[in-house]
Amino acid sequence: MNSGKYVCTVILIGLIISCAPKQNGSVLPISSKEILKTTTSWDGDPIKYPEGEPEITGLIIEAQEDVEIGFHCHPVPNIAYMLEGEIEVELFDGQKHIFKKGDAFEEVINTWHKGKVLKGPAKILVYYVGEVDMPITIKPQTNDLLNEKCIE
Repeated sequence: MNSGKYVCTVILIGLIISCAPKQNGSVLPISSKEILKTTTSWDGDPIKYPEGEPEITGLIIEAQEDVEIGFHCHPVPNIAYMLEGEIEVELFDGQKHIFKKGDAFEEVINTWHKGKVLKGPAKILVYYVGEVDMPITIKPQTNDLLNEKCIE
């Protein structure tokens, strides 16, 4: 092994050991914490997977305080985790929910909604469980469409 690879390996091992969870000074082998387990989105609708060829998309969405995201919808299931900030999500029928740093949730599926960053910046990690050639987000062409599902 050349000296550059050796030094990088030693540094990497040192970082792993220093970042590993500890208890009473000893390193714990690994830990996990369930942050979400659900069969419904946050508004109570059941999760339904697309039927085509599966495709998973992961995004980190960032927005500054007071930014408003207009009506849109996600035709596929998606799991979100608030990394920073606080947002308010409002459904077309007026129902609202606030999500804060550390919250994990199944966002609404096939339902028109809009958002606003209450405390920012907001940073959200989102994974969409979709299918090839299906959009993960749809914006309405006219306000008349808002009382319907985005995809039938």
